[in-house]
Amino acid sequence: MEFLYCYLTINLAAEEAYFQDNQHLSVGGGVVPADGVQILYPAAMGDIRGHYFLLTMQKLTAKEALQIGMVNEVHPRDKLLARAAELAEQLLRLDPYMRRYTQLMFTRNLKRKVIDELSFDMGLEGLSIISAVKPKNS
Repeated sequence: MEFLYCYLTINLAAEEAYFQDNQHLSVGGGVVPADGVQILYPAAMGDIRGHYFLLTMQKLTAKEALQIGMVNEVHPRDKLLARAAELAEQLLRLDPYMRRYTQLMFTRNLKRKVIDELSFDMGLEGLSIISAVKPKNS
């Protein structure tokens, strides 16, 4: 996954980037995807689409991610860092307290969801790992 995160939830991607969670369901009979992806992907693309994405191991191109609002901009790899720097410079011209308070506001719900749900979900992932491990015949 080629993904660049900018300040205040501005997401840029290279043209050849793709997004996929193919490690959870490809293990044995499958492992509950609960290491944070169950929170982040639905937050980025909507609950129904995010659940489908995780359950089907769907692969999204950067263009598709842009179309569904998961990323804000897609650029050729050689122009990506320059665009990120341009956006960073633009944001740095804003009042630092405004930037900080806006970031707190934008990330509050996601942080709350992580605090409230991650430990329980990780327990479910652990149980699914145990059930996926087949005992060896002695």
